[in-house]
Amino acid sequence: MKKLLIYVCAICLMIITAPVHAAEYKGADLPKTIHTLAKNAGLYAIVPDEIQGKINMTIPDTSLEEIMDKISQSYDFNWKIEDGYLIVSPAKINSLSKTINVRYANLSLVKTALQAYMPEANITIHPEYSTVTVDGTPWQIKKAQKTISELDIPTQRVLIMTQMVEISKSDSEKLGFNHVWGNYSNTSENKNISYATTLNAESIISRGKIIAKPFTITENGKTAEILIGEEVPVIKTDSFSDGSRSSSVEFKPVGVNFKATPRINIDDDGAHFVTVDLKPEISSITKWVEYNGGSKAPQIGTRKAETTVRVDSGETIVIGGLIKTEDIKSLSGIPILKDLPILGALFRSKDKNKSESEVMFFVTPYVLDKNGKIIKKNKESQEKAPTVTEQSLSTELPVNDVDAQISSVEI
Repeated sequence: MKKLLIYVCAICLMIITAPVHAAEYKGADLPKTIHTLAKNAGLYAIVPDEIQGKINMTIPDTSLEEIMDKISQSYDFNWKIEDGYLIVSPAKINSLSKTINVRYANLSLVKTALQAYMPEANITIHPEYSTVTVDGTPWQIKKAQKTISELDIPTQRVLIMTQMVEISKSDSEKLGFNHVWGNYSNTSENKNISYATTLNAESIISRGKIIAKPFTITENGKTAEILIGEEVPVIKTDSFSDGSRSSSVEFKPVGVNFKATPRINIDDDGAHFVTVDLKPEISSITKWVEYNGGSKAPQIGTRKAETTVRVDSGETIVIGGLIKTEDIKSLSGIPILKDLPILGALFRSKDKNKSESEVMFFVTPYVLDKNGKIIKKNKESQEKAPTVTEQSLSTELPVNDVDAQISSVEI
């Protein structure tokens, strides 16, 4: 029995000291590399799922013991040879913590991706600072940094410049539209609404009143909304099966509301187009309605449209036909005398007129590059367009001791 034990020990010693053929590994799978080394030494390898990574190193003509020591130190695992098996197990090391800045990517999506790659690591997101904290092994932290760098790329954005012009109905009819129906899908809810990409814009703007000239930047595929007006309280009454009623107050926007959802398209020549879902809406209080013993609630009149237009980056879309009607009451009379009590009614008169005006929307979408510069075919128009500068979204955290501990880890 003693001789047999000595014989087994001698065999093991010969295996771990036997030279391993030189080889160069570039991005090789770590578990497969361990299995290959074990097979070349006449052993079977047992590698748990926790042992993961990519190996990048040159293996000289050296013993299995030396090469396994070198790899295990780099990838934090223990190893031993027992009964013809090369057995690998995770090393018990202290967990490290690293906070990583995220500038563009959605933090929840980043967390989900990291948990899928490394379920053993503890992932915490901090929306108020736009950071992710990873608690885990040096390999896990290194993998998290690489994954975040691949996900954290700027999303293309669109600058939407809008002019809202109000013009009298009579002037609008005199000027008229030069209707040019482009290659787009018209999904309007109101068939009286007019859409065009060219018309005498200067004449309309000079004769009309510019309500607002807002501009906004939105991400590709995200909706931008502009509201010019106010929110008015509206009483909402709910009735129940037992006959009881409950009233609550809701606030509804009144004025000019405009929504735009751009989607960037690029053709084979690299030219940028924008497909824009447009939803202009005009609402106003038409009258106050009495109910429930004298309470009053506003009756809101609304005109809205919905369309999808595809244009070049920097091309202007014009939407018209949204008619705004107002009742105008005026009081005139002889100064001083019209203000006299009782007799003043003889020296003043009341007039009530109806005023109609048309609200037009001039919408120009510009595709922005990753540096916030406008992408446009027409160079002259591009120079006149506003320059958009990108502000820093986060502050880099200082380097700490964790960086030194993970710098040599290969993934």
